[in-house]
Amino acid sequence: MAKRYTMGEVARIAEEVERNGYAFYSRFAESARDPQLRELCRELAHAEGEHQATFAAIFTNEPDEEAEAFPGDGEALIRSIVREYVFTQADEKEFEALSLASTDEFIDFAIGKERAAIELFEGIRAQLSRRASRLVGEIIEQERDHVRMLKSVRSM
Repeated sequence: MAKRYTMGEVARIAEEVERNGYAFYSRFAESARDPQLRELCRELAHAEGEHQATFAAIFTNEPDEEAEAFPGDGEALIRSIVREYVFTQADEKEFEALSLASTDEFIDFAIGKERAAIELFEGIRAQLSRRASRLVGEIIEQERDHVRMLKSVRSM
């Protein structure tokens, strides 16, 4: 039987992703050598912080309302996506490697993380209440904007 989450639990997972995205971009905003990339990281950190607040509000407003069951082993899928592909707390070796990477390599890494976040949010969106689903839909569109912003900084 598929595990049923409350919307609060789903929001907590998403909030963690956004908190880690905020930390990721904030840290690189301080260390990026490219001024354009540094400013972009500041903008993206700010946006991730706003997304974190949105998910925190969903948790506060609908903590116990049950979301739909995820098909199959949805819990394992969600945790796997979050752990392996979406923003996680970067360890020091990963941070050091990215700090030494070219702007394009950093952009490619960040785009991969943004796309994984979009995939995660699209997966959980259908399981939420109409109100929460609408909010997550708005965040998905903003995450897509992040991909476009990152691509705009890429070298030609």
